[in-house]
Amino acid sequence: MKRQLKFLKIRALSSIFLGLLLVTYSCQTEDTEIIEEQVELQDENVNNDVTDKKASFKTFSGSCDNPSRRNNGQTQYARRYTVGEINGLSDSNDLVSKYATSSTSNNPKSVNEIRFLDDRTCSFNYAQSGSYGLYRLAANSNRFDGLQPRIERQSKKVDRGANRFTSVEGYVNIRSVGSGDAVRNTASATIANQKDFNEDSGTYIMQAKGRHSNQTEGSPDPAILLILAKPANPTSSGRARYNLYAEQITRPGGSGPQGRELVFLRTISGNQDVFIKMVNRFSSTGLTQSVDIQIGKNPTLKNYTFRVPNDRGRKRGSDGKIRFGAYRCKNGSADIRWKDIKHNYRS
Repeated sequence: MKRQLKFLKIRALSSIFLGLLLVTYSCQTEDTEIIEEQVELQDENVNNDVTDKKASFKTFSGSCDNPSRRNNGQTQYARRYTVGEINGLSDSNDLVSKYATSSTSNNPKSVNEIRFLDDRTCSFNYAQSGSYGLYRLAANSNRFDGLQPRIERQSKKVDRGANRFTSVEGYVNIRSVGSGDAVRNTASATIANQKDFNEDSGTYIMQAKGRHSNQTEGSPDPAILLILAKPANPTSSGRARYNLYAEQITRPGGSGPQGRELVFLRTISGNQDVFIKMVNRFSSTGLTQSVDIQIGKNPTLKNYTFRVPNDRGRKRGSDGKIRFGAYRCKNGSADIRWKDIKHNYRS
C-alpha cells in the first residue's frame, strides 16, 4: 500500500513538472512571436514602400522635374506623388484604376498604393500618351538616394496565408532600355553574355517583392523575382527586339551574382504591345510562396513558375507585393510604356 502511494506521489510530481515545462515553452514561443512581430514593424518603418510618406519630399542642390513645394525658403522635391500632382493631369484621368478590377477579389477594397508613383529620376516625370502610361529613365538621374533610377507603381501587399495572392497584368510596350555591351553575333551568344551579372545593360519592368521570417541578410524590402529586359539581336529588317529574363533569388535575401540567377524567358519585339501577367501567391497551406509569369495571351504557352526558396522552411515568405513601371538604367535611357493595367488580390 505504501509503495502504491509513493508511486502515485511520483506520478503527480512528474505531471506537475511536465506542466511547468509546457507553460515555460509556451511563454517562450509567445515571446519569440512578439519579437518577430516587432522586427517586422521596424522593417515597415525603413522599407521602400510607395506608401512611405516620410520619404515623400527631399531637399537637395540642383534642379529636378518632380513635383515640388517651398518650405522655409527651400525647394523640396516629391519622390512620391499622384498623377494629379503633375501639371496638365488629374487623378480622375489616371490610366491605372484605384480598385481591384476582377470579380474574384474577395475584398475589392480601395487599393490606394497603385495610385502613387515612386519617382526617383529627376530627368522625367510620369506621363500619359493616349492609352499608355510612360515610365522613362535616364542614367545617373536619381538624386533621392544612391540607388538606380526608377518610376514604379505598387500593388496591394498581402500577408502569408492559404491561397492568398496579389497580381498585376497589362500590356507592356518597350521602346528602349538601359544600354550596354549586350548584343553579340548570334542570339545564343547574346543570351550567354547577358546572363553574366557584369553585363549591365537593361531595365527592370516588373518585380515581385516579399519579406521572409528569420531574415539575416538583404534589403528590408527584398525583391524575390524581377523581369529584366535587355537588348536582343534585331530582326533581319533591323527591327528592335528585347530579351526578357527572370532575375530570381537562389536563397532568401539573396542579391547579386552570389544570391541571384538569370533565367531566359522569351524574346519580344520592340514598340509592340505584349501581354504580361505576374502573380505573387501562397499555396493552399500558406507555407510555400511562388511567382507566376505569363507572357502572351495564350495561358497554355510561355508560362513560368518560380518557387521561392525558404531554406527548408526556416525562412518562409511572410508577405508579397508587385511593382511595375521602369527600374534601373545604368547607361543611356529607358522608355517603358504600360496600358490596360488590371490589379487583383485575395487577402
